[in-house]
Amino acid sequence: MFLLFRSDAFASVGGFDEGFFMYCEDFDICARLRLAGWPLAFVPQVQVVHAAQQLSHRSVRHFRCTCRAWRECGPRPTSGAIEA
Repeated sequence: MFLLFRSDAFASVGGFDEGFFMYCEDFDICARLRLAGWPLAFVPQVQVVHAAQQLSHRSVRHFRCTCRAWRECGPRPTSGAIEA
């Protein structure tokens, strides 16, 4: 997943929440953008590959952060780019 959004959208929701650890900030900011009325779009034709090890997916801290995000924002698939 790769996120791209307008700077005014980012500023309008206060940017990233530093209370989220590692990969949960994408879910959080997309949920807050959606709740603030910004449109979201998923573009499956775009692909970004990151070849690093995915240690975070075996991390208890990552799991807890994911659970927190789901509790606070609900299980809505909101990741994607904002339409211009």
